[in-house]
Amino acid sequence: MPVTEPTAGSRPPAIRVSTGNPHLDTLLNGGLIAGRPYLVVGPVGSGKTRLALGFLSDGARRGESVLYVTLEEPPNELRINHRALFPGLDSVYVFDAIPDILRYDPPLPFIDLMETRQSMRFSEVADPIRPSPELRCVEVTLSALEQTLKTEFSRRRYTRLVIDSLTALEYFSMKGPDTRAGAQTFLRLLADLGATTVLTVEAAAEEVESVERMLARGTIRLFRWEVDGRTLRAIGIEKFRGSVHDARLHPYDVSPLGLEIDLGLTISREADRSALSPSAHPLVEADRQRLLARSIDIVRLVTDINYLAALGVNVTRAQAELDRAREALREERPEALSIHIGLARAIIQEATIAQRESTAGVPSERVARADAGTASIPRISIGVPGLDRMMGGGLVPGRPYLLTGGPGTGKTLLGLTFLLEGLRRGEEVLLVAVDEPPVEILENLRSTGWDVSKVQTLDANPGTRLLKGKGDGRSMRLIADMEPLGEASDRGPRAVDNGEVSLQSIQMKLKHAMTPRSFSRVLFDSITTVRRLSARTVGELQIRRAEVQSLLRFLSERGVTTLVTAMPADPLILTPEEILTRGEILLTRKWVGDHALRYARVVRLRGSDHDPEQHPFAITSNGIFLE
Repeated sequence: MPVTEPTAGSRPPAIRVSTGNPHLDTLLNGGLIAGRPYLVVGPVGSGKTRLALGFLSDGARRGESVLYVTLEEPPNELRINHRALFPGLDSVYVFDAIPDILRYDPPLPFIDLMETRQSMRFSEVADPIRPSPELRCVEVTLSALEQTLKTEFSRRRYTRLVIDSLTALEYFSMKGPDTRAGAQTFLRLLADLGATTVLTVEAAAEEVESVERMLARGTIRLFRWEVDGRTLRAIGIEKFRGSVHDARLHPYDVSPLGLEIDLGLTISREADRSALSPSAHPLVEADRQRLLARSIDIVRLVTDINYLAALGVNVTRAQAELDRAREALREERPEALSIHIGLARAIIQEATIAQRESTAGVPSERVARADAGTASIPRISIGVPGLDRMMGGGLVPGRPYLLTGGPGTGKTLLGLTFLLEGLRRGEEVLLVAVDEPPVEILENLRSTGWDVSKVQTLDANPGTRLLKGKGDGRSMRLIADMEPLGEASDRGPRAVDNGEVSLQSIQMKLKHAMTPRSFSRVLFDSITTVRRLSARTVGELQIRRAEVQSLLRFLSERGVTTLVTAMPADPLILTPEEILTRGEILLTRKWVGDHALRYARVVRLRGSDHDPEQHPFAITSNGIFLE
């Protein structure tokens, strides 16, 4: 049975889907959030396929219909290579998407035969490899794969889907000027299908910007290093929207049954053997529901302790209580567990208060040297006092600013903090949601406990909903009316064919909405999607640049302070938003030892001196804290 994350609030908790690996479920606080696409990224031989097949086998054992789409290994090889997963693998449906393309005599075109195939259970896969016709210019067509998935999901209701691998799909299909749009609409289709999807990716570099990294709801990363003649492997949760999670790296081994993760050890990002930190006792398997309920508090304490440690605070006492809490959890001693968690919280709270009192009202040396003219400029708070101090008091009202960072760095959460600060001051605020549907944003915030229900929202997610009564053959590029985020709901699947963000349409909707009301703060999340999916030819690129300029100028003329989120761009190519915004805040996420920390840096701020150094920050149920 799927498990749910215990949360407060009127909305039902998010449904969790087990990965089939209880230790990975623990890292994810109960499993994946149902109905969303996730990435499993790692080098060749790191166990991605085994992890993915274990995820499907778990669903099959629970009586679910699950589908495996292979673009690399033929099904018969998969059946032989992963025979240890049987009999659970018997009921998994497999679709062979390795292309067969027949070439007819000219002038007839190439014909993709993928649509003529159907899925079959692994128990029905024959030992010999499937015969293939004479091949010429083999290429997977993305449209054929999309149509195949739609057909397969019309035949049976799959709840879990694996595509292995996205790398092969990109190499053999996502070509030409519509590469980015194709990737975006494909991922949107996966979300609309309603299945929990895992896509494997071959060893993508951590710093590389891609549509899938930007739009996937989470990333499980597998590391592998060669140290002194032996192989070290580690698993880490790079990004997981809508949930707290274990942010540390844990070693694992690949066995015939899957990934054996050692939750009692952590491993340094630098892969030095001396950085292995063993627990006092080996992990004891506990009841999954109880483990989930107790581990959430421990994961939040880990985040708080890592944050204080990055500030140079002595966390020895808190760490000792946390270690005792882990030991009590493994030994299933609930009373001792509650005591040690309570002590750790008290120590952390005491240290946090002391740290804030020591830095309260103390500007950095750089900001302290700001001249009198700069100090007289009016400011508005971004909602994070530490970040306000870095900017000499906050943002200058009525100007556009850029909020840059990779996936999982906290751009959307910081942007929403900016809007919540406006609500707290009685202002009208607006979220323009391009990357994620508002209903998912609302679900993602459930674990934080933040009340964003009154934030007005404009759903500008690309790919438009079909008009009722107009038939299903034509999609209309529409933008929904504004509504409070608390009233967001999933109104059914969108048409993804040729879905494209139109800045002109967004501006017209804003112009109409601002006639009866006045927004003082706007969060545009994100401009990267617009940049990647709209630019085609040189002429169209110029039009898109003019649209960005027109939109930001329109908001500034109406006195709106705007935050525009973006993924890091090519440092050698200036983007319109970099040129047109008045300042930039850069968020990064780095592996420090065996855990990940978030950092914020004010890259530039026109008309104001500022602190250019990076500072660690933490996202908690009480908001974002930066010292």
